[in-house]
Amino acid sequence: MDKYYKVLGLTPNATKEEVKKAYRRLSKKFHPDVNQNDPKAEEKFKEISEAYENITKGKKEKIVNEPDFNFVRKGRDKKLIVELTLEEAYFGGIKPINFMVKDKCQTCGGLGGHNPTTCNQCNGQGFVMAGQGVNVAFPCMNCGGSGVLFSQMCNNCSGQGTVNKKETVNIQIPKGLSKDEVLIEEGVGDYVRGGKKGNVYFFFEIKPHNTYKLEGLNLIRKIKVPILKLMLGGDFNVTTLDGEVKIKIPKLCQIDKKFRLKGKGFNGKMGSGDLMLEVEPLMPKELNKEEESKILELHNSENFKV
Repeated sequence: MDKYYKVLGLTPNATKEEVKKAYRRLSKKFHPDVNQNDPKAEEKFKEISEAYENITKGKKEKIVNEPDFNFVRKGRDKKLIVELTLEEAYFGGIKPINFMVKDKCQTCGGLGGHNPTTCNQCNGQGFVMAGQGVNVAFPCMNCGGSGVLFSQMCNNCSGQGTVNKKETVNIQIPKGLSKDEVLIEEGVGDYVRGGKKGNVYFFFEIKPHNTYKLEGLNLIRKIKVPILKLMLGGDFNVTTLDGEVKIKIPKLCQIDKKFRLKGKGFNGKMGSGDLMLEVEPLMPKELNKEEESKILELHNSENFKV
């Protein structure tokens, strides 16, 4: 325990107020936002925070609602809607997505200005205490919670610490992606001054397809079958997203007949779907005299009478 007091420059008999005062003074001095050019500042800041936490725990003293200086603010999360073709959702794969974000200004290091000085409102703490009975910490409005002010505003970002930038992220579309799935990419959203980037939530819309209709995880398509094949039955080849398959057309197949191909729908983490085939009779474009004569003979037979 003595080593923690030594980090704060105190002796083991220091009072609660002396510990708090030393912590505030040193945390302000070595805060990473104020010492971005000093690679050792962040390590020293962590050491100070660790010492303060262990001393206060040892004394069984609780500081009400005081912010944790180890907390790093996170930028705003973004929600983006991505349009996919049916094939992209079915097969999956890598898809590049372009969008705009608020990125860290490289001119001022994301601080918003140059020549930092300690904020005279919060004394560099980044927060002020207020409330009745129990003190509650609020972000300092004077410095925006950074604890510092600048004698010169950054011209590149107009003091915001951020600039608009086009971002490109290659997201992995899982095979059989459902339109209800959401993908999250961490740390590629908006940057916040003195903090880190937020996340991006990708929502998906699957475009209508010329051949297939998607219902849940099932795919539905119409297949045109020659009318004589419907009458006589036999094997019939059908092209699916996975390739060609052969189905068996029953003799005298009705036009409201539906074929279910198990597992040929969307298959992903949301479950497994089927491919539903709806029969549509395919009529010949024209008839020659011989064909017409044969059909007339059938028309007069018993089985073809209405």
